[in-house]
Amino acid sequence: MIACQSQIRSEDGRLFLVRVIVNPQLDPAVVVTVYRTSKIEKYFKDAMKVTYDPEVDVLRIVFSNAPIEESDEDKPGVIMDYDQEGNLVGMEILDASKCVENPMSVEHVVAG
Repeated sequence: MIACQSQIRSEDGRLFLVRVIVNPQLDPAVVVTVYRTSKIEKYFKDAMKVTYDPEVDVLRIVFSNAPIEESDEDKPGVIMDYDQEGNLVGMEILDASKCVENPMSVEHVVAG
């Protein structure tokens, strides 16, 4: 099963999480269930976050909410962020549209 989720804001301004559970082993893949919840913190508390800003063409992936202690440009246009213990907490890809086929699309797959 694959869980796809996204935050949405309702017309009255409330924030919700929409989750779609898909069975990719069937051909074609079948949506098993879709639901909306206001319990965003339950599912997004320590979740990895991916953001893309098309105005500056930067893709940012945050692995942890730990404070950034150091940042290194490992390769040209790829900035790695580390916490105080040297753990990778995030990365930025500059000029993302030149490096990523579609920076506005993310597929989340949990193998297993």
